Amino acid sequence: MNLNEQLDLLLNKNNIYLDNNQQNLIIKYVNLISKWNRVYNLTSVKEPLDMLKKHIIDSLIINQYLSGNKIADIGTGAGLPGIPLAIANPDKQFMLLDSRCKRTTFLNQVKIELKLNNVNIINSRVENYKINTFDVIISRAFSSIEDFVKLTYHLCDKNSYFFALKGKNPSDELSFLENSPKIELKEIIKLNILDFNCERHLVILKKL
Repeated sequence: MNLNEQLDLLLNKNNIYLDNNQQNLIIKYVNLISKWNRVYNLTSVKEPLDMLKKHIIDSLIINQYLSGNKIADIGTGAGLPGIPLAIANPDKQFMLLDSRCKRTTFLNQVKIELKLNNVNIINSRVENYKINTFDVIISRAFSSIEDFVKLTYHLCDKNSYFFALKGKNPSDELSFLENSPKIELKEIIKLNILDFNCERHLVILKKL
C-alpha cells in the first residue's frame, strides 16, 4: 500500500474529507518534510507513514471545530497544524509563525511548491508580532495554556478563540482562568484518533 492509499485509509477511518487534489498536496508536504528533515531536523518523526498518523491526522482532526476566516498557528514548527488545515480550507487565511529561521525557510519553500496562496509565513517571536488580529489562534506544541494565552492575547480580535492541542486532559492547567475574567473555557474535547495510540485533547477558550 503506497502513501496515497495509506492517507486515504486514515482519512476515511477518522471521517475526514479531502478531495484528490488536497490529498496530493498533503503527500507532497509529507515528502518535503521527510526530505528537509535530513538536514533541518524539523521533527523527531522520521518515517512518512508515521508523519501521516502523528502529524497530519492529528492536525486535521480539529478542522471540524475551526471557525472564522483568519487563523494563526503559533510556534508552528514544521507547519503543524497550519499547513494541513490551510490545504483543507483554501477559503481561509492562515498565518504561520515561528521564531526559528530554518523552520520558516522550510515553510516558505512549502508555500511555493504547494502554491498555498492562503498562507503567510512569519519569522518572529510571537510577542513581537503585532500587525494583525485573528479569529482563531492555535497552539499545538507551545508551552502551557496560560503562557499561550498571555503571549498571544494581543492577536485577539473581538470574540477570538484560542485552540490549544494537548495530550492528556490538561484541566490542571486552567486554574489561571479564575483570575482572567476576559477569557472563558468553552470546551475540552477528547479527540478520538484511530490508529493513534496517544491521548489527545483540544482545549477551546474564548475572549469575552
